[in-house]
Amino acid sequence: MMCAPFIEDSDDHLSQLAQLQIFLTLLSSLSLRATPPSPFVSNLVTVILFAVPLLGLALETPLLNVLGQGKAKLGELFAKVFPNIKPPADAKLFKTLSGSASKTQMTESESTKDADLTALAA
Repeated sequence: MMCAPFIEDSDDHLSQLAQLQIFLTLLSSLSLRATPPSPFVSNLVTVILFAVPLLGLALETPLLNVLGQGKAKLGELFAKVFPNIKPPADAKLFKTLSGSASKTQMTESESTKDADLTALAA
C-alpha cells in the first residue's frame, strides 16, 4: 500500500482509502457478530462505513477547493457588510506567531501596549 504504485498521488490516496474501506467492512462484520449486538457499536459502524467513502469523494473532487473559495468570498462579504467588527484577538496572535504580521503593520495602540509591557517587564 505504501509503495505508491500509481503515477498520480490522488490515485494512490484513493487506493489507500479503498483498502481502508475493505478493512473496516471486515472489522465491522466481526464486531456486529457479537452477542448481544450493541446499539452503540452498530451506530458507530454505520457512521464509519459512510465516512470513508465521503472522505474519498471529498478528496477526489474539487469540492474542498470550492468550499475554500466560498469561505473566502463569504469572509469578504462579511467584512463589507460589517466593517466595524474586528477579527478575534487570537487571529492576530496566530498571524504574529506565523510571521505574517510585522512590526511595521502594528497600529499605534498595539505598539504602545508593547512598550508598556516591556516597561513592566523591566
